[in-house]
Amino acid sequence: MARPARFTADGILDAAAVVAAQRWREATVADVAARLGAPPGSVYYRFANKDALFGALWLRAVRRFHVGLLAALSLPDPGAAACEAAAYVPRFCRDNRLDAIAMTLYRQQDLVARVNGGLRRDVEHVNDAVREATTALARARFGRADADALALVAVACQEGPYGLVRRYLRTDVDMPVWLEDAVRASCRAVLALGDGPGPGARG
Repeated sequence: MARPARFTADGILDAAAVVAAQRWREATVADVAARLGAPPGSVYYRFANKDALFGALWLRAVRRFHVGLLAALSLPDPGAAACEAAAYVPRFCRDNRLDAIAMTLYRQQDLVARVNGGLRRDVEHVNDAVREATTALARARFGRADADALALVAVACQEGPYGLVRRYLRTDVDMPVWLEDAVRASCRAVLALGDGPGPGARG
């Protein structure tokens, strides 16, 4: 009977998450092996190289993040859905700091170019469901899903909140408790730009 592997893929990724929080993009496979108390070969047995390892960590973190994000985006009222999605960003990052840092290791398009096989396909399509949900939200909120409407939703629900939390992720400064209220207020203000005259206004 085969002996079970001492180090599971998730166990290795857990160690990689701690190392990434300490050394960010300077983290190495050797660092992860040292964290595990294992030879590097134990890591390479599961992950072919550094990008395969930390790319898998990035993908796991993004998928975990998407669970709550998609739940927020699917709320029936589009205004409430947008604000809850925006507020979910700092809440998730505060409660799941290691995953939040892991999500900053790569840009999606850069990681697609650096990994192969099934991992590459998974990375390439990981945001598809979120893209569909934000398109549906834009259509529900503005009656259309053109470039301006999609840009307003992206800034209100994603880019704005991401920018606000990023400064806290790799520091010892606690994320302020008022950040959720700040991103909700920002979200409402950005979406309102689509309701008045001028670029981005509802037609």
